[in-house]
Amino acid sequence: MGRKEIVQEDFISADVLNRMSVTLDYDLRFEPGAVVPKLWHWLFFLPHVKASDTGTDGHPKTGGFIPALEGLDRRMWAGSRFRFHSDLKAGQPAERKSVVKNVTRKQGRSGELGFVLVEHAISQSGRRVLTEEHDIVYKPAPTSAATAASINEGLKPPEKRAQWSDSNLHSK
Repeated sequence: MGRKEIVQEDFISADVLNRMSVTLDYDLRFEPGAVVPKLWHWLFFLPHVKASDTGTDGHPKTGGFIPALEGLDRRMWAGSRFRFHSDLKAGQPAERKSVVKNVTRKQGRSGELGFVLVEHAISQSGRRVLTEEHDIVYKPAPTSAATAASINEGLKPPEKRAQWSDSNLHSK
């Protein structure tokens, strides 16, 4: 398999960070140069994909950056591992280099599955600030409305307050 790679540039906007802060009901205010809280890098480097190039799940179809996984149309996040090398800063450009490291197909209890490992390396001002290994699983989409309904059966509405916290963040 040839290594697939994408390099994206983004501006780490204090405005985007401030919008996330109020969304989470935090009393944080970000100015240029402020340290971005861990995992908030996910607010940036969003894919630029035409609607016609997205699948039914809203993610980019396979066959581009992610190699084709015929019959496996339902994308699920399976996990991530992080190495924080330095602080990501607000009000500055940054670059993310993404590389497909591995693609495997396996047979699971629910049918065929596709596993994709992507490494994202984020740099700012010429130095690496974060390395993320992202595990993605693809499986067949539900084949009937009844199957789709059973997937959502028993789900509870989301909690109003997050169960995760960061000691560097202070809420009301």
